[in-house]
Amino acid sequence: MSPTKSALPVHGASVTAFDRYGDSRGYFNELYNEEKYECQPAERWKQVSFSSSSKHALRGLHCSPHGKFITCVRGSFYDVIADFREESPTFGRWCGVMLTEHNKKQVFVPAGCGHGFFTFEDDTCALYLQEGCFNPTKEADTHPFDPLFQVAWPVPEGVTPVMSPKDTCAPPLSVRRPHLTSLDARGRILVIGASGQVGSALVEALGPRNCIGTYCATPVEGMIHFDLAKAAMSSEYADTLMQTVRGGHLPSCAAPPRRGSRSGRRAPCCACRSTRRPCTSARALLGSTAANRSRSTPTT
Repeated sequence: MSPTKSALPVHGASVTAFDRYGDSRGYFNELYNEEKYECQPAERWKQVSFSSSSKHALRGLHCSPHGKFITCVRGSFYDVIADFREESPTFGRWCGVMLTEHNKKQVFVPAGCGHGFFTFEDDTCALYLQEGCFNPTKEADTHPFDPLFQVAWPVPEGVTPVMSPKDTCAPPLSVRRPHLTSLDARGRILVIGASGQVGSALVEALGPRNCIGTYCATPVEGMIHFDLAKAAMSSEYADTLMQTVRGGHLPSCAAPPRRGSRSGRRAPCCACRSTRRPCTSARALLGSTAANRSRSTPTT
């Protein structure tokens, strides 16, 4: 099976799932093949880089004028993409993908975005394909805890991340771009079924800048794909979405699978795991959006 590419909540970013072939000797897989991969460089991959990190290392956020294609070849890390591009429809948004040596996933980071990761094991190794060669005069580092992005790094309680002096001293983005000083962080409300009638109304009420929406059948610009029926049959599938978004609120406006579907039961409507007709949480949020509308920031 050819590698499959899926869009991430940051515009232009994607995750690719690839196959691996094993036998009694071990396994073999391709990390890139221009005839099979949907994820293609702007021109060609011009540099290959490799990093090794200790457990609980935090790298980033590093911004490059070149796109990067990231693979975990040993260990595991939570890979983060933050949209630094002011012309992008998702400027100010971030997302994350769990990459391990076993889960057969790769991430594409668009040029101009911030990139970083947090490791969970010693000797965690990452392989990067880059669209251009490293030039320190064109690189820009931003502090990984920049309040404009509020990245929810999965750092265990009581753990202090291992960071380089350069990353520790990196400024927030607003230092290099003073006009961003008064800009608030984007909200992180994940709206399941945002492409539907109730979902789109909820997004409009809360403010598109505060929401990350999903669609099921017909692709919608700025939204990511999520199949509620598949989620009912696979907790891993649902967990992947939550790892990607790590949002605060989770209203669902998508109809659960009908009785008699392959899952044999209704899918949970929302974060409360209710199996009632959707969407009690959506109606409650819609009923309290008068204050939200008056406080919401302009859509970018």
